[in-house]
Amino acid sequence: MDGVGLGNLFDDLHVGPQTQDLVDAGFLVGANVYTALPHAQVDLSKVRVRAGDYDQRLLAEAMNREDVTDTLVRTYAKYAAEKKGVVSAVHVNHSKSLCEYFKAAGVSDQNLEWKVNA
Repeated sequence: MDGVGLGNLFDDLHVGPQTQDLVDAGFLVGANVYTALPHAQVDLSKVRVRAGDYDQRLLAEAMNREDVTDTLVRTYAKYAAEKKGVVSAVHVNHSKSLCEYFKAAGVSDQNLEWKVNA
């Protein structure tokens, strides 16, 4: 993400099917979604928005804190202890930090990362 908008490259925005439409059609399974917030009280007031998205460095500083991660792990343990789950991270280093925290709490994990080349 370079922070540059894409408005000069595209004329139209095509919106695909909604998730629930794909579940109803049998292409996806339903999901239970839980969030650890607002218990962690993440303060995003100092996180700038660039080109419609949060500044990754500042967002990582706000999210990659022990109280936030602890709340996330406790929420996972409460609602999904023996189930598979997905946790989204700000960037690769944040993802690795989350994995270490889950491992320390006795939760097995896998880290999936990718890079989009534009």
